[in-house]
Amino acid sequence: MINISRKKIVRKSDPSYNEDREERNRAFDIKPEAIYFCSSEQDVIDALNYAKLYNLEVRLRSGRHSYEAFSTANGALIIDVSFINTISLSDDKKTVRLGAGCLLYDIYQQLWKEKLTIAAGSCGTVGIAGLALGGGIGFSARRIGLSCDNIVSLDIVTAQKKHLTINRDVEPDLFWACCGAGGGNFGVVTHITMRTHPVSIVGLFNITYPWDMLEDIMVNWFATQQNASENLMLFARVGCVKNGKITSFGQYFGLQKEMEEQIQALVHIKGAQTTLKEVNFFEAVKEHAGSIKPHTMHFQQQKPFKARSMFVKKTFGPEAMNILRTYHTRDDCPATAITIFDSWGKQTAIPPKDYNAFAHRDAIASIQNLVTWTKGEDKSPLVKWSGEFAQALRQYTQGSYINYPDIDLPNWQQEYYGDHYERLVSIKKAYDPDNIFDFQQSIEVM
Repeated sequence: MINISRKKIVRKSDPSYNEDREERNRAFDIKPEAIYFCSSEQDVIDALNYAKLYNLEVRLRSGRHSYEAFSTANGALIIDVSFINTISLSDDKKTVRLGAGCLLYDIYQQLWKEKLTIAAGSCGTVGIAGLALGGGIGFSARRIGLSCDNIVSLDIVTAQKKHLTINRDVEPDLFWACCGAGGGNFGVVTHITMRTHPVSIVGLFNITYPWDMLEDIMVNWFATQQNASENLMLFARVGCVKNGKITSFGQYFGLQKEMEEQIQALVHIKGAQTTLKEVNFFEAVKEHAGSIKPHTMHFQQQKPFKARSMFVKKTFGPEAMNILRTYHTRDDCPATAITIFDSWGKQTAIPPKDYNAFAHRDAIASIQNLVTWTKGEDKSPLVKWSGEFAQALRQYTQGSYINYPDIDLPNWQQEYYGDHYERLVSIKKAYDPDNIFDFQQSIEVM
C-alpha cells in the first residue's frame, strides 16, 4: 500500500491543480495527470511506485524553469522535489548540503549570513537541481567555476528505487554523468552537497550604448573578456534595432576602482552611458534577481518565450558580426528579440574535458537568443526569425547549452554533450535500462 501521509498529491480535481501545474514559460499549457510533491527520498520511491501502479510516465521537477517544459507532460506524473529544501552548512563551513528544491535566492540569503556563497546563477526563483546538474553559469563562474564543477556529492533515487549517495569514489560513473548531464536523465536527485566560497565586496557595472556602435562594442567586449582577470564576469545584451540600445554589464569580485581598470575598453566607446557601484555580495544578488515573489505570482507575470543557445569558441570576426547586425536590423526582427552573450573562461575552462559530463570547456562565451510574445499573439514569425538567426550564426559557433534547451535543435545529442554522448548512453543503460526517466531530449537507451 502506498503511504501518502507525508506528502501532497495534487490531481486534476484538486483546487490547486492549475497553480501547481504552471511552468515559468507560459508558452506551454500542459496538463499532467498528477503532481507528487515529495519531502524525502522515501516519498520519491513512493512516487515511482505510484507511477508504476497507475502506468504513468514520470517527469522530474524542482524550480519549474525548464525552457521547453521537459519537467512536465500531458497525462504524466510530475515528481516535484520543491518540498526538499533544507540548507545545511557543514561544521567547517567548506560545504553545504542543499535540498534539490532549494531556490537560489534562499541559498544566497542563508549563506550570506556566513559571508559565503556557491557557484550558481542569478535568477532567484531557479531551483538548484536543474541548474547544477546541467552545468550552472552565473556572475561568479569565471572566479569559482560552474555549479556542476563544485558538486561534492549527490543523493539520488534511481530507477530501481534505490537511494544512493554518490561521489567521485562511490558510483563514480553515475556521479560523472549527473554533473553536467543529470537533469532528469538518470534518477531523482534529492540533495546536492557543494563547495562554499567566501565573498564580501563586489563592483557592478552597467553600460548603455547607441545601437550603431554594435561592432565596436562587441570587439571590445570580446577583448575585455579575454584579457580580464577571473574576478570579472561580464555580459552583453543586443536588442532589436527597434529598441535602439545595446548594453554590457557585469560583476567584479573586488573594489570598484579595480573593476574600472579592467573595463576601460567598454567605458570609452563613443556614446557610452556608464553606471558603476560597489556593494556587498548579497546586495548584488538582490539586484540581479530583481523582485522575489512566490512561484505562482512569479509565473503569472511571465510571458511565453522561445530560446535558442550556442557556445562561442573563438572571438567573432567580421562575418559573424555581420550576421548579428543583419538579423537584428531586419524588418521582421521581433521588437522583443534579445541576444545575450555570457562570458566564460578562467575557472570554467580549468577542469579537463573528461572531469564531468559538461562538454564545452573551450567556450569563451555562450549566446542565448530569446523572443517573447503575449498570450493570443501569433508566435510563428517570431519563432521563424529566431530559428533563421540561430541557423545563420551556428557556422561561427559550436555546441549548445543543455540548461537553455531547444526542442528544434538538430543533432542535439552532439550539440549538448559532444564526445561524451556515447559514454552517457552506456551509463543510462546501466542505471535506467527501462528508460523510466524519459523526455523529449533525454539521454537515449539504444
